[in-house]
Amino acid sequence: MFISIGCRLAGGFLMFFAGVRVIRLALEGMAEAGLRRALRFLAGTPFRAVILGAAITGAIQSSSVTTALIVALAGARAVTLREAVGLVLGANIGATVTIQMLAHDVHRHGPAIIVVGLCAQALSLTRSMAWLRASANLRCAGRTMIGVGLLFTGIRTVAAAAAPLIEGEQFELIVSLFGGNPISGLIGGTLVSALVQSSSLTIATTIAACARGRLGLSGALAAAIGANVGTCITAIMAAAGSTVQAKRAATSHLVFNSLCAGLFMAFLDPFTWLVSRTSASVASQVANAHTIFNVVGAALALPLVDFVVAVVEKFVRD
Repeated sequence: MFISIGCRLAGGFLMFFAGVRVIRLALEGMAEAGLRRALRFLAGTPFRAVILGAAITGAIQSSSVTTALIVALAGARAVTLREAVGLVLGANIGATVTIQMLAHDVHRHGPAIIVVGLCAQALSLTRSMAWLRASANLRCAGRTMIGVGLLFTGIRTVAAAAAPLIEGEQFELIVSLFGGNPISGLIGGTLVSALVQSSSLTIATTIAACARGRLGLSGALAAAIGANVGTCITAIMAAAGSTVQAKRAATSHLVFNSLCAGLFMAFLDPFTWLVSRTSASVASQVANAHTIFNVVGAALALPLVDFVVAVVEKFVRD
């Protein structure tokens, strides 16, 4: 069993890394074809970048994919580090839509996206359609779709391979043990989210354990906060072996999420009291806490963007 799970995890990670590399190479070409100007307009300020990042994540229902794309964009220098930070903060907000809905398995569309990307590549090379062959944008768009499809499929494969380890009452029992106190809940949420590369899946499991009475609201909120830190592993993986700009974008993501986690953990008791008044449903309370955490965190982080960017540029070098 464990050998099979290990092989599937390895295959998923390989597809993930391949997808990130394909996206980065494609975006480098698209940056030359005008993508850079479009992104500079849409994400020209941190506030606009936050809105764009939230919209993208809300649309595709995956902050992991969005952050990987942002790191790839930064690696291709299609966006500046300042713009990438704003996009990452927006991705955190967009992730709250997933938790609120707990639906739409977008990752299942990965193979279909790869097929569409291959068709776009084929069209760009068709001799009878010279105007398409002359378009670098179509080729780059096709390659980007192939990369996104590989990324989706890789994340889906990792989640599916890890499913036997995280589903069922045994895992809920482990979650409840980690949630015995806020610090262990924070650590448990971070580790599980990093393992499965999905804060949504981690929080959904936390909600299930909370609903069964195996986890208190305070422990559940600590685990949800930890899940936000653990999900940074996706950006870190995407930046591995990439350019220094990509590594800086991933580091900024980790710094902001960790600072926000520390702030909310310091005020966990009043935060728990506030969240408990938002709904009679435990699931809604945890989902509302996740929304408040990310929206307030982004609002507090926006004025610090330039400072954090300067610090990250100083310490993260080639």
